Amino acid sequence: MTACDRGHSHNDTEWCVDEETGELHQIVDHEHVQRSRLRADYAKWYVAKVVPRLYGERVEIEHKGNVELVTRLTAGRQRVGADAQACAHRSAHG
Repeated sequence: MTACDRGHSHNDTEWCVDEETGELHQIVDHEHVQRSRLRADYAKWYVAKVVPRLYGERVEIEHKGNVELVTRLTAGRQRVGADAQACAHRSAHG
């Protein structure tokens, strides 16, 4: 038979004395451990939502393929130039 000291609510262990042998045993309070883990997980989740840039999940974007940026920019500029000339022509003759 054992007698347990439950007076340590701030700790995750209980101390029990075996009344037959007089030995002191340490028993883990698993409920306290789980509660502490839940509080830590909640704090991490909350901070990730409030300050996602610093504490959010890191998302890596991997790009495979070849993008000819200079060619596409040149083509886009030519289209914009042609559209601008068409607009100017329409408003001058319109």
